Amino acid sequence: MLDGKVIVFADSTGIVFSLDAQTGATIWKQDRLQHRGVGRPAFVSGLVAVADRQGWLHLLDPMDGHFVGQYRVDGTGIEAPMLGLANGRLAAQGLGGTLSVVSVRH
Repeated sequence: MLDGKVIVFADSTGIVFSLDAQTGATIWKQDRLQHRGVGRPAFVSGLVAVADRQGWLHLLDPMDGHFVGQYRVDGTGIEAPMLGLANGRLAAQGLGGTLSVVSVRH
C-alpha cells in the first residue's frame, strides 16, 4: 500500500511495516499481529487498517504503528483484500462469505 510518502505492507509472518517511499528506510514495524494471517493493509480515515484470518480488523496509527482500535468483523476470518469506500467506510469479506462494512472514525 502506498500513499505517496510511505509504503505499508505485511510480510509473510504478519509483521506490518511502514517504509519511507523515497529512501526505503523503516519508519516503524508492528509485530503484535505476527502469525495471525494478516492481509494487505488499507488506508481509511487517516488510519492503517489490517484484517486477519481470525476475523479481526485492526486499526493502526500511521505515524508509529500503535493500535488505535480493533473490531470483530467475522468469526470465520478475513482473507480477501479490503475495499476502501467513501466517507471513512471499509468493506471486508469473511471466509464464510459475509460482507461487512465498517465505519471508521479517527
